Amino acid sequence: MNIMPETLSIKLQLTTREISMNITGIGGHSTPIVGLAEGIQFCIDKEDKKAANFFIARGKVYTVLGRPFWPIIRFVWSYQNHEEKF
Repeated sequence: MNIMPETLSIKLQLTTREISMNITGIGGHSTPIVGLAEGIQFCIDKEDKKAANFFIARGKVYTVLGRPFWPIIRFVWSYQNHEEKF
């Protein structure tokens, strides 16, 4: 699940579809989801362009890239920390 704060979606002037639901975090807290931004393009590094859908969350949340991006993020993190295990 990809999540983006509502404040960031407004700042980026993203077109969103209005939806209303709540998600529950690991600690049991509830976060309202107020929209869906579809096909948002972004770069993980300078040459790797991706597109994904993001749920727009109201409140104090961080941008989260979901499970399909974990291997890419692990690779970039390892590279930036000069590890050699890819």
